[in-house]
Amino acid sequence: LRARLNDLRHLPNVTSGMWLLADRFRFTPLATVLTHGALLFIVAGVVLSSRGGFSDPSVSVPVGSSVALGHSTGLTLTARGFTDAYYDTGAPKDFASDVVLTRAGVPVASATVRPNHPLSLDGVVIHQAAFGNAADLRVVTADGRSREVTIPMRWRSADGALTFGRLALAGQDAELFVGTASAGRLDALMPAGLVRLDVTRPSTGQTAGSALLEPRRARTVAGLTVTLLRERPYTEFLVSRDPGGPWVWTGALLLVAGLALTIYLRPRRIWALVEPHEDAAQVRLACAERSDRWFAALVADLCPPDPASATDPVPGKEPPS
Repeated sequence: LRARLNDLRHLPNVTSGMWLLADRFRFTPLATVLTHGALLFIVAGVVLSSRGGFSDPSVSVPVGSSVALGHSTGLTLTARGFTDAYYDTGAPKDFASDVVLTRAGVPVASATVRPNHPLSLDGVVIHQAAFGNAADLRVVTADGRSREVTIPMRWRSADGALTFGRLALAGQDAELFVGTASAGRLDALMPAGLVRLDVTRPSTGQTAGSALLEPRRARTVAGLTVTLLRERPYTEFLVSRDPGGPWVWTGALLLVAGLALTIYLRPRRIWALVEPHEDAAQVRLACAERSDRWFAALVADLCPPDPASATDPVPGKEPPS
């Protein structure tokens, strides 16, 4: 009996007299160590990401310009070029940015970034997110101070006819809205090559003035002298650093492994009582499982039916033909 249990991969561990105790998957309860450890890994990953990570979903860089990434990275992102391709339907097929990362003015990495092909350096990951056109403006305030700003036009109006962007002027009660007709849309009020400018007062929420800007021609709107220098493409990135990511993924794998072991390798135990008689022995088997399908199969393996008994005629009945 004991040898048969071994053949069935049940590991006997206790033998006392005529009693036999056999286990299978006896170490499965230790899988809970994996699941509890997984929770610790996940919590540690969340803490690391919350303290040392960041995520900027929309870092816009006009082509030919540079933007400091901040967050104590010391990195500056420069977009040297941009290419795009379209299907016959007009939907984007591919778009890619030629970028270089510098630290203290020294190039440290460069790559062509496109969707699903990010650039990574020191845990900072740069994903290609979007693209469009931007307006370069020269703004002269009432006190004579001049500044040049770039406003990416990343949003569309509710009817899709206008593509626009906005920028709040630092130190001024003014927010600039610039827009052009969307690609493939004709607007009699928005001739090609012109940019619409609206100036609003954030303090009141009212529009202070509007104008159509022509390239290199200054217009005075709401006390601001604004000149459209040029339109140029911009490229937008999702920049992030997630130091806890590997910890969270490790915890997730440990959690799945622990649950799988617990569910599919359930501990099984049987008891066997051998009672000797004069010319034979009686074996009684018991299990702790409510569902006894596996136990019934085990009993059938241990005690196969006697082929001879299947053909012995039953008294009072004719044998089968």
